Amino acid sequence: MQVPVVGGRESYVTAAFRYSQTALNATYTVRLYYYPFVYAPVKKGDVIGYACINQITVPMRAQEDIEIYATEE
Repeated sequence: MQVPVVGGRESYVTAAFRYSQTALNATYTVRLYYYPFVYAPVKKGDVIGYACINQITVPMRAQEDIEIYATEE
């Protein structure tokens, strides 16, 4: 998923979570909780939300660095 970035060189940062469980014929309920936007700078690995999978919470982390957009005068 992508989360908007304010003040960054890029407009969005990709967020992902990792979860592994083996079960046969299982039904999963996944709920994503994340900020409506984040401020630059964002570093790869920063937690920018959470995924709740069958009442287990795992962090959603930024998958890339986003630097601050700055202009020189």
